[in-house]
Amino acid sequence: MFTFRWKTLESCEANNDALALWEVAAIFRGHALFDDISIDRDAAVEMYISTFVAEDSREDYRSEPQLAEDEMLEVFSSGLKNLVEGRIAELGAHYPLVLDASGNALTSKPWNEITSVGGGYLGLQFYRALHAGLIEVEDSDVGRGALISQFNRWFPKLLEVLAGYAVSGEKAGVPHLTSEVRSSQKLHSVLGALCRRIEAGVVTNYQQWSAEQKAANDGGVDCIVHVGGPGMPGTAFLVLVGATVQATQINHKIVDTDAIRRFGDFFAIRPGALFGALVRPCDADPLTKEKCATRSCLLYTYDDIWRNIGKRNEQNWTKRYFGRLDAQARRLLKDLEGAILIDDYSSYTLKFS
Repeated sequence: MFTFRWKTLESCEANNDALALWEVAAIFRGHALFDDISIDRDAAVEMYISTFVAEDSREDYRSEPQLAEDEMLEVFSSGLKNLVEGRIAELGAHYPLVLDASGNALTSKPWNEITSVGGGYLGLQFYRALHAGLIEVEDSDVGRGALISQFNRWFPKLLEVLAGYAVSGEKAGVPHLTSEVRSSQKLHSVLGALCRRIEAGVVTNYQQWSAEQKAANDGGVDCIVHVGGPGMPGTAFLVLVGATVQATQINHKIVDTDAIRRFGDFFAIRPGALFGALVRPCDADPLTKEKCATRSCLLYTYDDIWRNIGKRNEQNWTKRYFGRLDAQARRLLKDLEGAILIDDYSSYTLKFS
């Protein structure tokens, strides 16, 4: 079972990393005050003075360290409150925590009141805090490296679900998770059902698929988002989604024109235009933006994910497809139950009941 230790913040900046730490603390503890966040006060005060105070006033602040600390904490807490309010505005009822009127405390909703999207959001924030170095895996009998590897195999599965939510939400489409497809026969069935739903397109007879196509299993993508067609406005098109946590060597995950052509070859008649998308749980960076733009692949990064996972097409016929994503999110999140967060001499066990 995972055991994590809460790290000390050295920054006074109210950013996505600090927010993730506060939210993780709240979900483990059930309730977390702003004051519960462990901050290296001296380092944070110096950063505040050096970054946010005019140069000609810095020595005055350094001569009054308590005044500087009070001001730093006020600015920091106000900034975190604003970030939470932004999440609430975007996620609405899916936001899994409650901010008190003072803005100084987060309380976890009961697990049975947290939606699958809200649970997925918590998984995203847990990943963010871990990879920002704000929580770390404790060593154990099986070894710290083995536990980190186990977590790094688990989160990509959740990311595939989050990718389905995010791209569907942004495009007002419907997700079809293909990463769980384990055979080309099943893929053929999924694509055939998709064509029937759209009322357009024809899948090539399975016997005519090439050996490479029959070995493809998931078609080389993690999710297909269907937009438009019967029951939906506009002309139908499909977004082929790849999701990855890799920080480097991501070229093979970019769904470019070659990947789209290979996927299009599964059809005798395509059901609509095909587009590619790459989903990553990190912040946007110029190099990946350029690579995706050059190769005509849509890019969704951390902010795109959390802003869009709570949006969904609410027509009756779409519920079964979102229901599959919801069920997969619940199954994956149960794997985290029993994880322990250590804070100084106290420990808090994650419970979903």
